[in-house]
Amino acid sequence: MSVSSLLNKTCKVVRSTASIDSATGENLYTWANVASGVACAIQISNSYQAQQQMAQTGVQELQAYFNTGQDVRVGDILSAMTGYSVGAEVTSKSTDDAGRTAYVRVTAVLKDGLKYQ
Repeated sequence: MSVSSLLNKTCKVVRSTASIDSATGENLYTWANVASGVACAIQISNSYQAQQQMAQTGVQELQAYFNTGQDVRVGDILSAMTGYSVGAEVTSKSTDDAGRTAYVRVTAVLKDGLKYQ
């Protein structure tokens, strides 16, 4: 079985870009879709530490898996995830845990206010 067959969900990758307002000189941040319909697998973290964090802060950690080469960065928002009504903010760089360029993994946290659909 290939790893690609395990990527049975889809999500959208949304990224913020910064610019300077020419009138005020203030930073402006806008969100744009980087990719839609991206094949992924989502796994809620169930380690003791993740459960303690959830109990204390209400923040749920998850692991998201993508095909190798998928551009996912810290600070990106994963939205429109199959089975989830909220978005997740990516909190780690993508890593190739298998070492075989089969997939990449990122850590993200579900956030109720992130409803980028």
